[in-house]
Amino acid sequence: MQSLYPFVGETHVPRPELPPKLMQRVPSRGSVLLLIFYSLVHRCAWLILRLYQ
Repeated sequence: MQSLYPFVGETHVPRPELPPKLMQRVPSRGSVLLLIFYSLVHRCAWLILRLYQ
């Protein structure tokens, strides 16, 4: 989470190393969203299984 703060601070500064940082942030954000989605699906499936037992 520490790499998020310098990225937010450099959004308004036109720097040459900004596009590689942007490309590095996209997969990590996607993986975090995928992890949250997987945990929600897992919890919903667990609740459904407990209701039907």
